[in-house]
Amino acid sequence: VPDPEPATDDGGSVEAVGRVAGEAADRIARGAVANNEVYRAWREMTDHLEVANPQSSTPSEFADAAVAAGMSREDVDALTDLFEEIRYGDAEVTDERERRAVEALRNIEAGYA
Repeated sequence: VPDPEPATDDGGSVEAVGRVAGEAADRIARGAVANNEVYRAWREMTDHLEVANPQSSTPSEFADAAVAAGMSREDVDALTDLFEEIRYGDAEVTDERERRAVEALRNIEAGYA
């Protein structure tokens, strides 16, 4: 499996991921349904990451691509964990999960947008 390509010199993929994260946090803050927004943000952010087979890549593979592009493992793992809990688990969106989602998205926005 080829290694993901790093972000371009102008901030390329990482900067776009940061912008998408901020937009998702804004939507949640305005009252959008958090589980839909976490899923939407994840989908939109992965559009900006280089992975070998995007249609069949796992959340872990996208997380590895984000880290390879220069993002913090801690930020990436926080959002990946929430995404997996909401998308694949039986986890309901609680106030705590919503808070964690906004926090993770804002950290990504602040660090990369």
